[in-house]
Amino acid sequence: HSFPYTTLFRSSFQGHHMAVYSVHWNTFHPGVFLSCSADWTVKLWEVNNPVPIMTFDLNTSIGDVAWSPFSSTVFATITWDGMVRLYDLSVNKHEPIAKENMNRNPRGTKDKDKVKLTKIRFNPKEPILCVGDDKGMVSILKLSNMKITQPEDMDAEAEIARLDALMIMPVDDSGDDVAALLEAADRKSTRLNSSHSQDL
Repeated sequence: HSFPYTTLFRSSFQGHHMAVYSVHWNTFHPGVFLSCSADWTVKLWEVNNPVPIMTFDLNTSIGDVAWSPFSSTVFATITWDGMVRLYDLSVNKHEPIAKENMNRNPRGTKDKDKVKLTKIRFNPKEPILCVGDDKGMVSILKLSNMKITQPEDMDAEAEIARLDALMIMPVDDSGDDVAALLEAADRKSTRLNSSHSQDL
């Protein structure tokens, strides 16, 4: 069966070398999405570029990924070893800003009792994450110390600009031209600094 409203195959993205478990579009930026895989990586993509913009290696299979509804730069991941990780690209592009081990148990957890996390989603209005696991449980995690702006008060264009400012687009399909990437980052930094100075 074909999809009833389209017959056009637009494009494909070759970046993972094992099963892809989830993809999720950015809440604000219509051209940006995340993918996560059994190959231990989360990749950030821009729809017009066949090369991933960023890659996060978590050293274990990643079951799901979700973009935040209150910031274009925040996303969360779950891994099959029971870890929830929260990233904010505007704070740190390489490391999570928070982690929670869902297998931590003060009485001690036996290997056979460990859970495999299967699904993660943000609450659309509150600083809350829902996490599902393979034992049929849903856990609720409150995000402390996180500034939440209600969707109706958000500036979508500003959120898109914030994410765009953090992404360095690869200059070619190889993604190996480090000098060109550093030059692009320097140009972007110069543009940002000059636009900030004009605002003051």
